[in-house]
Amino acid sequence: MDPLTLNAIGERVDHLITLDIRGRGKKCPIMEKLYPAAREIIGGPITAHAATSLVETYRPGDTIFLVTGMACYGMALETDGPLGALALARALQIGLGVRPILLTHHMFAAQLEAMASSAGFFVIQQDQIEQAWSRLPSALLVEGMPTEENAARDKVRFLVDEFAPTAVVAIEARGANKDGEYHVVDGTNITAMEAKFTSLFNWAQKNEILTIGIFDGCGHEIGFGTIAESVKDYPRYSECSCECPSGMHDATTVDIALPCAVSNWGAYGIEACLYALIGNRNILHNVDLESRMLRACADSGAIDGISGRSEFSVDGLPEHIQMSIIAILHEIVESTRKGYDPHLET
Repeated sequence: MDPLTLNAIGERVDHLITLDIRGRGKKCPIMEKLYPAAREIIGGPITAHAATSLVETYRPGDTIFLVTGMACYGMALETDGPLGALALARALQIGLGVRPILLTHHMFAAQLEAMASSAGFFVIQQDQIEQAWSRLPSALLVEGMPTEENAARDKVRFLVDEFAPTAVVAIEARGANKDGEYHVVDGTNITAMEAKFTSLFNWAQKNEILTIGIFDGCGHEIGFGTIAESVKDYPRYSECSCECPSGMHDATTVDIALPCAVSNWGAYGIEACLYALIGNRNILHNVDLESRMLRACADSGAIDGISGRSEFSVDGLPEHIQMSIIAILHEIVESTRKGYDPHLET
């Protein structure tokens, strides 16, 4: 696909995934501040750039780390994040032959393993994963990360030595501020309870490994540090309940920061652009698979981060909205394949 057409698709995709349906406005200024700041760094639609970067980076048999699953309320897995990680892992596996590894809080590893089959994966343990990858196109490894910093560094050291990832992608994963402290959205310090991924992203940056951070603008998600300067005057990001000098926002910088209305949607947007680039419709999962994943996620005990209840919704938006996003993404790409002019007026 020519770059002009891909960018035109990316424009539409970015518009969709940044739509502030719930009207959070200044509480979470995705469309007003965060997306424009991230886009200025890239110089064009972010989903298209992310998809292109992944295609240019990967070769069949390469490994990718996908990080997700923050400790909501200090104890629960959210429905936002895991679905995006599973969907993007599936897209990369189908489209590029990538070997995906999901990294999450150690409390949630069993949950992610349980829900992975809903996305078509065969979950296998670490001592058999290489053999499984050589035989099964759907093999997936899930690894739980410690909450203790030194233990997390040791785990990262082992994983990167063992699997040598070509990229690291965070989808709704909590990051630390400049002081190494982790916070929830109201500024409460949650450092003792959260899995530690800072050393993984530090390693990736040092070794020039592609990093992508997908987040919904609450401020504490990995990748927010890339654009934090643009919202330094927003008290909700610069302050916290424990009075950290650095405030509550994440300080992790990434190569590609993708702010979106719902973190899952950012991953789905990249899927759509991968579909456009590669031409395989199955890369972007369909509405039935979206429903299946969401129901498996909630049935595993994951909660909606807004309601605090285990139900078929994500960030306060019900199942049919999630399915509609997938349907519209398919139409954006497929309208181009039907011959409609995809180019936006400027």
